Amino acid sequence: MARHVSEPPLVPWRLGFTSEQVQLLTQEPNLLERAQEAVGVHLLHESTEGREVLTIRGTMWQKRQAVRAMLERLFANEGTLPLLLPSVAFPALQAPELWEGLQLLGARLRLPDPAELGRRFWAVAEGNREQMLSTATRINTSLQDLADHGRLGETDFTEDMSAAPPQVLQMPQQLLHPQKLQEQTQRMLQERVQKQLEELQRRDGAPAAAGPAGPGLLKRPEVATPVATPEASTQSRSTGASAPVPGAPVPLRVLLPKKQLDFLMPDHFAAVARHCSVQLDVEMQERQVLLSGGLVEIAMAVLQLQMRAAQCPN
Repeated sequence: MARHVSEPPLVPWRLGFTSEQVQLLTQEPNLLERAQEAVGVHLLHESTEGREVLTIRGTMWQKRQAVRAMLERLFANEGTLPLLLPSVAFPALQAPELWEGLQLLGARLRLPDPAELGRRFWAVAEGNREQMLSTATRINTSLQDLADHGRLGETDFTEDMSAAPPQVLQMPQQLLHPQKLQEQTQRMLQERVQKQLEELQRRDGAPAAAGPAGPGLLKRPEVATPVATPEASTQSRSTGASAPVPGAPVPLRVLLPKKQLDFLMPDHFAAVARHCSVQLDVEMQERQVLLSGGLVEIAMAVLQLQMRAAQCPN
């Protein structure tokens, strides 16, 4: 179940604690043992950079579950959560969409002076427990993008590789092979789309426009909707009454709860549009996300939206 060497690493969370906080986490019930046995994360305890560092590996859901329990034990309300990050990731944390998202959450993030950077640096999340957890999630998403493009590797997240256990995660094996999972997801979505389009064709007595959707997400518009420009891809629109463009492709409309829309605006939407090569528009009043592009690209965009929306705090 180890990840193939050719695959990018799942970026871990490296959290800094005091020795007193680590002792509190290991009191019965021991949250570090529970995180490994019940949640399935891979946990490494190191002392470096003046702090006790817990390196937590796993899926995003596993990391969030493990860290949520730790924060609930350590902080009654507000607190600080130091994250140890490789300096190569520092420019990624300057992205405006990251700071706009943190501002929407009411979260705070302290970064060091760029002139003081070494091989690694501390980024400190501040706020209540949910705000600290969401900040760590967004930072991890930015770092995962760098790892997916080969700019980060295992050595960026461990002080001593000889002391680090192998990258073996207690999770379903298909999650350890994202390329295979992506191909399976594409086939599944294409089959569902085809069935829904055939049903629409039988119901309306006319050919249905091609376009994928997850189950229960397809809404066929009455008129063609203009394709969103890249500049407007993450901007909300006050109404859906724009004049139709003749011959323009009909976008897929994905309905999302308002809370998830607020969570995904704007950086998650921008990342999905960029990485999946789709045109994305948001109608806040209608709670709809409009996706335009190729069949496979839209299918992957829908999958990405579902995965990112699952990170929305309850």
